[in-house]
Amino acid sequence: MADSLGVDLGTTFTAAAVMRDGRPEIVHLGTRAAVIPSLVFLREDESLLIGEAAERRGATEPGRLAREFKRRVGDTTPLVVGSSPYSAERLSALLLQSVISEVIDREGAVPDRVAVAHPANWGAYKVDLMAQALTLAGLRNATLVSEPVAAAVHYASTERIDVGDIVAVYDLGGGTFDAAVLRRSAAGFELMGTPEGIERLGGIDFDEAIVQHVRRALGPRVDELDADDAAGARARLRAECTAAKEALSTDTDTIINVGMPSGSIDVRLTRSEFESMVRPPIRETIAALRRALDAADVEPSSLAKVLLVGGSSRIPLVSEMLSEELRRPVAIDAHPKHAVALGAARMALETGGAAPPTNTVVATATGSETRNGESVGDPASRPRARSRGLLIGGLLGVALLAGATGAFVLGGDDGDTTTTSAAATTTEVSNVDVTTTTASSTTAAPACTAATARCAAMESIAVEGDRYVVTYRTDGFDPLMRESGGSDSDHHVHFFFSTFTIDQVGTNVPADSRGVWTVWDLPKGEGELVFDEAKVADRGDATALCVGVADASHGISTEGGDCIDLPA
Repeated sequence: MADSLGVDLGTTFTAAAVMRDGRPEIVHLGTRAAVIPSLVFLREDESLLIGEAAERRGATEPGRLAREFKRRVGDTTPLVVGSSPYSAERLSALLLQSVISEVIDREGAVPDRVAVAHPANWGAYKVDLMAQALTLAGLRNATLVSEPVAAAVHYASTERIDVGDIVAVYDLGGGTFDAAVLRRSAAGFELMGTPEGIERLGGIDFDEAIVQHVRRALGPRVDELDADDAAGARARLRAECTAAKEALSTDTDTIINVGMPSGSIDVRLTRSEFESMVRPPIRETIAALRRALDAADVEPSSLAKVLLVGGSSRIPLVSEMLSEELRRPVAIDAHPKHAVALGAARMALETGGAAPPTNTVVATATGSETRNGESVGDPASRPRARSRGLLIGGLLGVALLAGATGAFVLGGDDGDTTTTSAAATTTEVSNVDVTTTTASSTTAAPACTAATARCAAMESIAVEGDRYVVTYRTDGFDPLMRESGGSDSDHHVHFFFSTFTIDQVGTNVPADSRGVWTVWDLPKGEGELVFDEAKVADRGDATALCVGVADASHGISTEGGDCIDLPA
């Protein structure tokens, strides 16, 4: 088995690498290339496709395809995939879970040490959201590392960088740009000053510029691309434009074949035409790098190297403009899409992040598995899942999680189920033992009363197959924030086992003290509120299942909530 795993969840592509016997090795995630597209596709049966498979299906059903969601991390407005809302963090967790499944298939288990990279210019809020995505994917103790630092670590493993040398990392990827200044120390690399970045600038923007060039060249025939039945043609055009961009890195001109409903058209694009499109945004990236140098109080003449990272850094104009502007040596990795993942794998070996259990898989809403982006087993052969929530690798797929000390495992096989006791006694939190080994005290939430502004209350609990099914009510707010926009500032409910306390299950709790919860804000049927994703086998020492009220940012309230005793 490999010694460590590093993952680069990019805006457009995702890469992974392992360290084996001191040597880095790229994990081939796709069938066509080592990297996979950062895409998630939701089928009509609510099962998922990831990567290449998602790309194929998304060409004809673009409304069911989620792309470029890394740009949306931190945005509270969900992305609608099909007709279902997803947060960017949740989609990132799904993508990461696919990587984990592939590593398990190849290695038999995930290495004990795992590192996942993030942009250097992300603040604490976005980094915390990514930490929550790691938890969703089963990586409860993985290390988060900065993308430019990981890139520098990889470069230093192949080229000499002396202690005291200062390098600048210019990272132009598919959707974002990062610039950072680093100094080599005896212990590794130290960040100097403040990283700079442009969150919505990258290769996909250059692709769009080429698309617009083609549309202008088509003239009146462009209307054919906008026909209602031309979604596939538009997707193929974007793929052709991406290929043209990449071809111009080594050639001076290229032909873009545009598949129209009435026949194909060839549009010529020269490198000089392309460079005139991208010169202004590249100038912006160099200005951002200048700001990073100023923040670090470093003159360009002090730089040993400028390291180019990211697929879009291979555009020849990038190195030309950087060399002209900074007058310093520019170094580009032979595989710039791999550099961050390779460096993250090395950093994981040094930092020792913990890995998920080896049985972690991507689970769909039908209970089937997805490996390498393709469904394993026929979802149609299973009964339709009752839950509209998405299941992620045996971990909850609706909640935003932080580092937790336990696992709240949801979902499972939706085969034949047998309902046992359909009634139970509702018990107030204050009457239930909800202490844990990690909490020094218990904060109880009172049950619903006439004086409570908002509260949630259990009504019954039953066992169906391997899950608990709970009916509940809410008073003072509408919990359906994901379905209808909600009301009352988008309050909703958090469900959690009584092995955690009410004061542990929200984002307003210090990260090292948080428990595990799941957001629940969808109805089971007309006017009926049912929660059915708590797995019986994972109750642990819990004696009850609990519910509490949370606000739109998942901050928990002790205003009103209760617990219900778990059936024996």
